[in-house]
Amino acid sequence: MKKLKLLFFTLLLIMIGLNSQAQDKYRNQAMFVYNFTRMNAWPQEVQSGDFVIAVLGNSPIHNELNQIAESRQAGNRRIVVKQFDNVEDIIKCQVLFVAPLQSRNLPAITQKLKQERIPALLITDSRNTLDEGAAVNFVLSNNRQMYEVSQSNAKIFGVILGSDMIRLSVSSK
Repeated sequence: MKKLKLLFFTLLLIMIGLNSQAQDKYRNQAMFVYNFTRMNAWPQEVQSGDFVIAVLGNSPIHNELNQIAESRQAGNRRIVVKQFDNVEDIIKCQVLFVAPLQSRNLPAITQKLKQERIPALLITDSRNTLDEGAAVNFVLSNNRQMYEVSQSNAKIFGVILGSDMIRLSVSSK
């Protein structure tokens, strides 16, 4: 019985540790997203009103972004965080974070942004998504949360990546 309790306790500690690491990942990504609001330039027509950061799909980053939005602004603009369940739900936003399970829909997402003329910084957290249209993709580099960028993909959607954004990325296309 003692061995069973010890095994249960060990598994519980491992699960708590893994959950903590995952939470740190999304907290770090959310801080990156917040910093991206200050590092890039959006078209004139979306430089007033609320600054909308949207999450497509289910991701813990949504809660982390909401916490940031409660106490910070994008320049002098209020940050509003929205969640979209489907590609069809996407409406005007300045940043669109695509949850990993939605990344398979990148062709439809980029098509929607183009058709609706939505100038959004398209951010993903999946492998090889810069090749599929993402402007920013989160990656791990030396066990640190980092990002890679595609200037040309950002420009397609009307977003000009700032020099600091490009300089701080692990790779740029």
